[in-house]
Amino acid sequence: MPSPNQLILGTWQFETIDEQTAAALVAQAHDTGIRTFDTAAVYACGNAERILGKHLHTSDTIITKTTAVRKGIPSIATAYPKQYIEESVAGSVERLGRMPDVMLMHNWDEAWEADPDTPATIDKFRTICTQQGIPLIGISLPNGYSGSLEAHANILDAVDCLEAPYNQDSPSLSAQRLSTLSSTMPVLVRSIFRHGRDTEKITSRLQEAVAISGLVVVGATKPEQIQQWSTVL
Repeated sequence: MPSPNQLILGTWQFETIDEQTAAALVAQAHDTGIRTFDTAAVYACGNAERILGKHLHTSDTIITKTTAVRKGIPSIATAYPKQYIEESVAGSVERLGRMPDVMLMHNWDEAWEADPDTPATIDKFRTICTQQGIPLIGISLPNGYSGSLEAHANILDAVDCLEAPYNQDSPSLSAQRLSTLSSTMPVLVRSIFRHGRDTEKITSRLQEAVAISGLVVVGATKPEQIQQWSTVL
């Protein structure tokens, strides 16, 4: 995991920009000291991982995500069958051209928190990642999350980190709640600008997010945005 008080470059925006612009964003991130990059197998249909694989330094930290078979499946075992996990993880490794440092379970569903198959499925996910050489796993909570992970110690104890949104669409994930979670494990705070829909109070929102855990994922479409945000830390 990256050290606290670091910005992490998110790459969801790679879906809306060309590779030349994406490469410029990576270069600007490097120039401002960003060394950790957050992506997912589904971002730009895999192209986000491919672009990072071409332009990152070998010493950079990569966090990526394996999505569920599809959203809304009430059974975690059905959402993450063994062969699907194996193929998805292998696909990310191939596109990146290296092992990511962290693999997250994407599209987390609140129904899974009471699912008796959840601990075994997370263990299966970890085993497959470990076999590929990926050292850390975690959970990425969706926008609008209102579950109760803290009531399920067997789930939290089974993962190394969480990624969570911090915005008005996710009112249950307050700064206090996320701060409490970050006292037990690394919490990556993301979606603070709601994919570019929030354009006011950018500095204060960044400062709030940094105060929660020191690990903030922000995306950009212009290099100067990265330069501006990096001055907050």
